Amino acid sequence: KRLVPAFGLRALPMGARVGLALTLGVSVAPALSYSATIPFGLAVALQALSGLPVALSAAIVLWAASMAGGLFDDLRHSREMSSLPIVEEGTSPTGALFALLAAIAFLETGGTGRVVSALNRNASDVHSLLTRVVQDLLSGIHIAIALAVPFLVASVLFELTAALVARALSPARLQPIWAPLRTVFLLVFLAVIFERVLALIILIASRV
Repeated sequence: KRLVPAFGLRALPMGARVGLALTLGVSVAPALSYSATIPFGLAVALQALSGLPVALSAAIVLWAASMAGGLFDDLRHSREMSSLPIVEEGTSPTGALFALLAAIAFLETGGTGRVVSALNRNASDVHSLLTRVVQDLLSGIHIAIALAVPFLVASVLFELTAALVARALSPARLQPIWAPLRTVFLLVFLAVIFERVLALIILIASRV
């Protein structure tokens, strides 16, 4: 569902999404290799569990990009929320943009093939699964930080500049214009570094 936005999140009702997932799962279930001593239903459940780390790896870059974009909108004090049905509810406009860019980069760099290969060689023991889940979560945090650091630096620079200007001039006169200036400054900064942010998203998505 994360890889095909038209079938995921709020684009379809929950019942339709669950039905689609079950249909896809049942369609490939006969091809599973499992021991005759294990009930077929249990074998399907174990295979689904073993695919959890792969699903997290595929979705983590979208989550990280969305969080970085959300931080950018928080820094410019934006309260807007995206109404796109293909992103999580409450996602900010820049978060939705970054998430869509990450999804496109993942698909265009052969992400689907990497997911299939990972499923074929995925480990099945519980310890390996838990280790992989923790690693994926930590990787997502590192990705989000890498994407967000430039925006944090820009925000700190703006606040320092604003403080220096306020000391030299009358703070009361300048107070009404600080918020618009912060928004304009951060948007210009994003426009300047957007190509590098996009290159970083593509690089990260291509390694998932």
